[in-house]
Amino acid sequence: MERQNVLLFGSGGHARVVLDALLASERFQVVGIIDHRLPPGEAVLGVPVLGTDSDLPHIIRQFHVGGFVVGIGDNWRRAQLTRRILQHSPELRPLTVVHPAASVSRFAQLGPGTVVLPGAIVNAGAVLGAGCVLNTHSSVDHDCRLGEFVSVAPHACLGGTVTVGDYSAICLGAHVIHGVCIGCATVVGAGALVLQNLPDQVVAYGVPARIVRPRTVEEPYL
Repeated sequence: MERQNVLLFGSGGHARVVLDALLASERFQVVGIIDHRLPPGEAVLGVPVLGTDSDLPHIIRQFHVGGFVVGIGDNWRRAQLTRRILQHSPELRPLTVVHPAASVSRFAQLGPGTVVLPGAIVNAGAVLGAGCVLNTHSSVDHDCRLGEFVSVAPHACLGGTVTVGDYSAICLGAHVIHGVCIGCATVVGAGALVLQNLPDQVVAYGVPARIVRPRTVEEPYL
């Protein structure tokens, strides 16, 4: 099978994990990295930095690039960069990446730009929107509905039929019981146990999870 030439945006810790998943796939050829923090020619996991956003038109033509992945952990920042890329380079498409060590049911649906990392599980009937990230050993059970640019951190677990709104983050080791609805741009803190629905734009943590304060959609949480 011919591999598709792709670009990775970002070079930080999360980007390196995403790059590892890309390199493990037989579908993609990572031609380079786009990042403003590293000089062109520097390598990340053996893949060269090619330039910044301003170099994109030339890079796309030179390397016949067809797709991209955004390696940014923060949900809102990942969404904003994805939209800028699509606006300025509409010929590129966001790619769905599943590490070979992940388990995704053939009856699940993954949106464009979603990344599923090693040990993550997505069970039958789950539907994930665009740009989601399922981190190491996270679990999304049957019939869950995740909006756009949602993240589920390492060892976090969603029971069956859980709904999570756009831009929300389920942090390290958090657990959400069956049937709970979590609003948009809400952060569930590390180790939390969510037993009841949570509204939009709050921070909640604890066992059981309690709302501790409101938050804005663009507020950093990592």
